[in-house]
Amino acid sequence: MSFSLVMTERRQLLRDQCLKKPPNPLFLQEADFTRFIVIEKLKLVFCFIPKVSCTTWKRILYSAENNGEKLEGIPHRKKLFSWLQDYSIFERQKILSTYYKAMFVREPFARLASAYRDKIKFDWFKRFILHDRTKRETKKGRTLFSAFVNRVIETNATQLKDRGIEDQHWRSYEQICPCEVDYDFIGHFENLDEEAPTLLKIIGVDGYVTFPDYRPSKTSSNMLKYYSQLTIDEIFQLKKLFDLDFKLFGYDFPGPLEGILKKKGLSEES
Repeated sequence: MSFSLVMTERRQLLRDQCLKKPPNPLFLQEADFTRFIVIEKLKLVFCFIPKVSCTTWKRILYSAENNGEKLEGIPHRKKLFSWLQDYSIFERQKILSTYYKAMFVREPFARLASAYRDKIKFDWFKRFILHDRTKRETKKGRTLFSAFVNRVIETNATQLKDRGIEDQHWRSYEQICPCEVDYDFIGHFENLDEEAPTLLKIIGVDGYVTFPDYRPSKTSSNMLKYYSQLTIDEIFQLKKLFDLDFKLFGYDFPGPLEGILKKKGLSEES
C-alpha cells in the first residue's frame, strides 16, 4: 500500500472516530494547545507527544526553523518555539485551517512501558506511585511496573488533568493532541525510520535537516517482563483507559500483549 493511501486511511479513521465525541463549540477556546509547536516560517503545526521521540523532534524542528542550525543544550525550554496556546482564538483558528498539521503516535502499551522505564529513577515518579508513604519510605520503596499501572488505573491519570495527578508521559493522546484538529500527517513511531524523513520532505526541509538514524527502542525487550506482572483484569482496565487512543489511531488490542494474555489463560476469542 502506498504511503499516501496509508495516510489517507489514518486521517479518515481519526475523523470517523472523532465524530463519536460530543461536539464542543468552545473547542478553540478550551482545548489544551500547550503541546502544539507553531513554525510560521514553514506554516507548520506539530503536536508532540512525550515518549514518541519528542526530544528528537524538538531538535529537528529547531533546526528546520533556523536554517539547519543545531540546537545546543536542552530542547525543552519553552522560549525556543512559538506555541499555539499563546495565540488568540482567532489566530488559532486561522493557523489550524491554513497550516500543515503533523503528529506522531505510538502503540499505547509500549509508550506506557517506555514512560515507566525512563522515569523510574526520578523521585517525583516514585512519589506518584508510593503516594501514601513518607518521604523516607518512598526512597526505599520498590516501584514495580504493576504498582505504577495500578496507580494510573486508580487515579484515572490518563485523563484528569484538573486533579494534578496526571503526567504528560502517560496522558491520553487525545488529551494532548485533540482529534478535532484535522491533522494532515499522522506518523507512527513504529515506522519512524521511513515516516520521519517523509515528513521532512513534505515540509521542504529535507535539504538541510535529517532525522537521526532510528534506533529500535529498548522498551520492546522489556514489554513482556513488565506486563507479565499484571493480572488479566489489570490489563483490561488499562485497555479501557486507553481505549480511545487504540480506536483513533488504528492500534489493535491486545497487540504486543497477545502472548501474555494467552499465557494467562485468556484466548483472543474470550
